[in-house]
Amino acid sequence: MISREDVIPYDRTLLTKALPVGNPSQWSLRPEQYLKAADIDITLNGRVYSVNREAKKIILTNGTHI
Repeated sequence: MISREDVIPYDRTLLTKALPVGNPSQWSLRPEQYLKAADIDITLNGRVYSVNREAKKIILTNGTHI
């Protein structure tokens, strides 16, 4: 999973309904430990520059190849 944000995915619906104040990491959909146990890799602060379908690679704007 690649995210432009600097926190793990959070509940955006909660933000729009309850408008909580503070750090969005408080409202994460799953704890970071769960994601690790489920073998879900997360790249935070990442932006996709290009996708090479033939090579099955994603290139991020910082030059990282996944």
